Formats: sequence, C-alpha cells, structure tokens
Amino acid sequence: MAKPQLKQGVRSADRLRSRMKMPPLVQPSRIKAVATTKTSKAVFLTERENGVVSPAEEDSPGEQNVVMIDVQTGAEGDSRQDKISPADILQKSGEKDYGKVYEVDLHAEDITRIHNLEKFTKLRILDLSCNQLTTIEKLDQNKDLRELKLYGNKITDVQNLDRLQELACLQLQHNRIRRLGKGLSCLRKLKILRIDSNDISQLEGKELTANSQLTHLDVSCNKLQELAAVNCLPHLEELNASNNRLAAIRTMRCKKLQDLDLSTNFLTDLSGLKDLHSLTTLNLATNRLSSLTAIGKLRHLQDLNVSNNLLKELGNISEQFPALEVFNVSENAIVSWEQVCLLSKCLQLAELHISGNPFCKERFSYHQELQSQIPSLELLDGLTTKRQCGRVGSAPVMRPMSASTIVSARQVESQLRNVEQQLSTFQTDLGQRFSSLRATMDSLPVEPPLSARSVGDRSDSRPSSGASSRPVSRCSSRARLKEAKDFAAKNFQS
Repeated sequence: MAKPQLKQGVRSADRLRSRMKMPPLVQPSRIKAVATTKTSKAVFLTERENGVVSPAEEDSPGEQNVVMIDVQTGAEGDSRQDKISPADILQKSGEKDYGKVYEVDLHAEDITRIHNLEKFTKLRILDLSCNQLTTIEKLDQNKDLRELKLYGNKITDVQNLDRLQELACLQLQHNRIRRLGKGLSCLRKLKILRIDSNDISQLEGKELTANSQLTHLDVSCNKLQELAAVNCLPHLEELNASNNRLAAIRTMRCKKLQDLDLSTNFLTDLSGLKDLHSLTTLNLATNRLSSLTAIGKLRHLQDLNVSNNLLKELGNISEQFPALEVFNVSENAIVSWEQVCLLSKCLQLAELHISGNPFCKERFSYHQELQSQIPSLELLDGLTTKRQCGRVGSAPVMRPMSASTIVSARQVESQLRNVEQQLSTFQTDLGQRFSSLRATMDSLPVEPPLSARSVGDRSDSRPSSGASSRPVSRCSSRARLKEAKDFAAKNFQS
C-alpha cells in the first residue's frame, strides 16, 4: 500500500507545481542518467530532441521522460584514461625518458578513448585490451609499434592504423567489427592477425591483399560463409576458421598452410583441400561430412580430427594419409568392424579416438582387439595401451618430440634444478640456525643462580615468632583460616 500512496503524492505535487508554473517532480524511475562532478549545474532535459540538449519547457503538459544531467564546468571527465597521464605511464614503466619506454600495459583500466600516448614515440608493444574503447585513434606518433592488443573492447571499425607500418601482430578479437574495409591496407608487415569473435559476415580478397606476409590468421566465431579471400595470402601457415557458417571449401591455394581448423561449421564438400600438401594438422570436427575421399592425398598430415560427423566408412585412409599419427573419428556412424580394421594399415598411428560409434555397443572387447591389430598404438580413447616388448631391456617406441615440447621439457628441468638448489640452501640454513640455537642452550646453567634461589626463598617465607614457623598452605580459604587460628592459639597464648 505504500507505493500507490507515494505515486499519488508525487502526482498531486506535480499538479500543484504545474499551477505555479514550475517543472514537475522527477520520479526516480524516470531518471535516465545522473553525472556528478565537483562543480556542476543541474539542467532538466527532454528526450524529444534525440540527444540534442535543450532546457525543458516549464509549462509543457503531460508526463515526459526527463534526463537530469550535471553540466561540467571545468572538472575532470569520468573516463579512467583522463586520470592516466603520461607521467603515470612513465612511472609505471620505471623509466625517466619517454623515448626509452618500449612497452605500455593498460589492460583492463576502464579506458574509453585512446590518448596521452603521443610522447612514447619508441613504443613497440601496446596493450589496450579489455577496456571500453569504441574507436581506434591517436596512434599516429607510435610509428614503431610492433604489437597492438585491442581485444575485449567495443570497437566497430578498423581504422586509423595507416601510420603503423611496422606492425607485425594485431589482436582485435572479441569486439563488434562487421567488416575490415581498408583498415589494414597499409599494414604490409603484418604477420599475425586475430579478428575472431566479432560480427564479420563477409571477408573480401581486397581487404587482405596488402597483408601478403600474414602467417597466422584467426577468423573463428564469426558469420563467414566462404574463405576465398585467404587465397591472396601465400605465406599463410596457420588458419582458424572454426565456428562459422561454411558449407564448402572448393578452392584454397595456400601452399604453405600447415595447421587448419574448420571445426563447427556446416561442411559437406572438402574438394578444395586436395592441394594443401603441407598440411600437418587438420580439424574437421562437428560438421556434416559423410566421406573423406574428396580431401585427396595429404602425405604430411599427422593429426586429423573428424569427430562428430556422419562417417560410415573410412576408405583407404592409410593411402590418403600415410604419415597419420593422431586420428579422432569418435561420435560418427561407423557400424562395420571391417572398416575399423582398415586402421591396422596405418603404420605410424599412435593415438586413436573411436568411441561413440555404433559398433562400440556390439563389440565390447574392441580395445583389446585394436591393441593387437595396431602395434604402434599408444593411446586408445584417452587410455594408455599395454605394450608388448619384443625383448627384455628394449627401449619403448616413442613419438618424436616437437620443438615446443622440447622447450617445455627444458623449462621443467630448469625449474626442477632451481627447486633443488633452493631446498639445499634452505636445509643448510636450517642446520646452521639449529646449531646456533643448540649452542645457546648448552651455554645456559643447569641450575638457577644462588641469588635467584635466595630471592625465591624469601618470597615464599612467612614471618615467624617463637620456636616454630608458620607452615605454607595452598589449600582452600577455609582450611587456611582454620590453620591460622590454630597457629595463633598455639603461639600467641597469654
């Protein structure tokens, strides 16, 4: 009942104020925005001007949406970027000269616009990710930029990058970009481009013609229906076009392409992949494929993922992909066990995922049978297979380690050595401290000094009179009172 009374009271006050030719009271639910500054002046505005600020008419009839805005009079803006001065950036970088700052990190600083970077002319790496940016601007003085991170903003257009001719890595993922246009036309040294997770529905060749040096391109999570535009990228090595609306790949002339991800699309035609002889990794998961014959023969393919498709037959997979090591064909429609047995001809197959096919429900022992038919198998449906050693003491067959794996192994070894060294130092330090503490304990006397004992004796003693002294008692108060009476009766009789 309180809310209707409040509303009625507000309307009555509005009628009274209208008679006195005063602006009506503004209900809290009708206020659109309130901005406060140190020195400001309130102005009542209407929404009829579609964003044009003008004073509201005092005697306008009826109820209207009112915007209460504080007009700034010289105070600082609300933008976080206004509070980040060049001096703050310089202090954060630990340098004293603007020309010696090569990297600026403004990640997640709630920035709404780009400025205050003109003095950093030698900047190489700039991180403006996860902010509130809507426009790329004011980077003309940062001509030496090599890496620009703008992901996680609200950018709609790719623009104002003409002066960044040294740029090699551009990250624009998770924005609101609809098309590239001419935004990349001057970036001739660009090698890494990420425009995934945007709203791009069409990618034209003329938009990427100037970026012929691109080696890594990520256009995943968009609305693309074709990839013909990438044919103008002769040096492309890695392409991620997953989570789009691709139905067919008919022409693809990227001769150096090694890693291709086309998962989560609507693909039924893969005839355009037959010329990609450098492919080593191919991801075709979650599509509508019923056959792999159209792919042709890819001699260097090592990792193939065709899970969640409509495959019933595997065909001559050993001839198509003679170097195949990792094969994921799970969640398909393979019924025939004979088709599964064709995998025994893949002599280098080390990892196989085949669960989720209809034959698995009828053949419960297919794990043991595949282990015996494919001796090179190391992992089957994520489980390590039991190897049969040819002779005692023979070394197990191992897959060759990639360069990244070797680097990771070296890093782990280095970290283990550092931990061992720290443990050894800690053990030595702990032993020294224990020896020092033990020496201090050994230097202490076994019995307390005589002076201390005499003081203790005096504190525990009681004044005496006559031949006997008063005994020390630690009993309750009644017992002590009785003991005192007996002592007085014995020693102080008249």
